[in-house]
Amino acid sequence: MKRLNLGTTLLEVLITLLVVSIGLLGMASFQLRAVRLNTNTYQYMQATNLVNEIADSIVVNPFQAANGDYTVTLAAQVSNAPANSVAERDLTRWLAIASNQLPGGSIVIAAPTDATASGDIKSYSITVCWQDDSGVLALPNTCGAADKVIVTTSVNSRL
Repeated sequence: MKRLNLGTTLLEVLITLLVVSIGLLGMASFQLRAVRLNTNTYQYMQATNLVNEIADSIVVNPFQAANGDYTVTLAAQVSNAPANSVAERDLTRWLAIASNQLPGGSIVIAAPTDATASGDIKSYSITVCWQDDSGVLALPNTCGAADKVIVTTSVNSRL
């Protein structure tokens, strides 16, 4: 006497398909997370390179920097340096890089302060801000919003 197993193979195939599709969805979510983290890392790298470039230019051009020509506020993302000066060209280029390569990118360069009593060394605070795409940040910062990511550094320059 033979027993008929009608539909058993089809049921096994459907269960296998369910298990494989759940695994593929898990892999897709890992891939999406990896791409998001890669984008965030790229943005941090761009901001860090920009901060370092600004710091290098301030050290190379100490007299214009000491005059406050490199000062940029969060509210006014424009150069206040004299026209056709090195500082003006630098700031125009950096502001373009910040706005083009970082979402909601902006630069803040504080006015120079005296690092020594004699005033021959000036200190500058440089901050690059951009919008975080994950929206989970709750950081107090100088960028005007809690969902902004910052890279900041201080540099000293001798006159």
